[in-house]
Amino acid sequence: MNDSNNYGFFAKEVALKLDIKPSTLRQWALALEEEGYEFQRNDKDQRIYYDRDISMFFELKKLIEKKRSRQDAIKAVAKMYRDRENAEKTLSVIDEKPDHIYIFNSSMVY
Repeated sequence: MNDSNNYGFFAKEVALKLDIKPSTLRQWALALEEEGYEFQRNDKDQRIYYDRDISMFFELKKLIEKKRSRQDAIKAVAKMYRDRENAEKTLSVIDEKPDHIYIFNSSMVY
């Protein structure tokens, strides 16, 4: 997902929004990256969090608060967002296809 037009946040701001410690956010981010989730980074290699990421962290926090193990919650959220991203990519490919599809009979003579 391209978040270049959205304002990004640093870890401290996101941790405040989530009402968690920055160290917890860092642990969650590392665990999500191990599951294939990708965060954008700035030129200093700091993670930049966008609305999509923050929503994902809220979902993760809810799952953990519902007594799911941290690892199960991480895997579930990472999969959910990977699936969503794949669906968005599929839709963008469909949008790029022409409105009309022409099928030609191979026996046609040109």
